[in-house]
Amino acid sequence: MKRNLLRVLCSAALVSMTSMVVLPHRVFAVGATATVAVSPCALTYGTPLAANVPLGIEVRGYCGIPSNATAIFVHIKAGNSTPAGKMYFWPDGESLPTYSQFNFQNAVSPNPVSGHALVRLGGGTADAVNLWVQSNVTVNLSVVVEGYIAPSS
Repeated sequence: MKRNLLRVLCSAALVSMTSMVVLPHRVFAVGATATVAVSPCALTYGTPLAANVPLGIEVRGYCGIPSNATAIFVHIKAGNSTPAGKMYFWPDGESLPTYSQFNFQNAVSPNPVSGHALVRLGGGTADAVNLWVQSNVTVNLSVVVEGYIAPSS
């Protein structure tokens, strides 16, 4: 579990636990934070997603993610899609980003394509991470939480 979180931290290019998180094409301040590993827990598992249809997922309160979490570390798998596709993650209350956080192609069983991402959580009442998959066919999506970032106590 800690090895997976370390891999996620490295792939997300976490610069400093007290200043900023750097993602490709994006930087956001996180303040004084604690990074916490959780037992891998599936938010979605093989969920079929139609092309260009966003899926909102409630995160806080599930899989050990507290209500004050500001971001989550996820392991993503895309399956049953032969054409290339892109997956976008964005916080509730914001617009679809102009860049993808996960690209895939030839994600055919038994070899789904997988990767990791650091995903910011939105505020407000919805408290959902919105997922967007863009491809010309349906893709099966699995999102497994491996950790979170929350303000230090």
